[in-house]
Amino acid sequence: SEQASVTLDGVRVLIVDDNDDARELLAVALEQYGAAVRTASSVREALAVVDGAEGPPDVLVSDVAMPFADGYELIKILRT
Repeated sequence: SEQASVTLDGVRVLIVDDNDDARELLAVALEQYGAAVRTASSVREALAVVDGAEGPPDVLVSDVAMPFADGYELIKILRT
């Protein structure tokens, strides 16, 4: 049977994780499928990326258990 080709070409992804290895692994994996990946290690960095010249991502992948502000707080801020 034929397998469908998966591509993320043109999809802008923001990965937010305070764990460097996890963040990098996920970024490399998504880039292999063509995604344009930006990363942040905290909610503060993520908000700076979203407010930057490239604008908000199409997809947000966030750790929920981060120090200072967690992924749930990030989502709440982005929704307002």
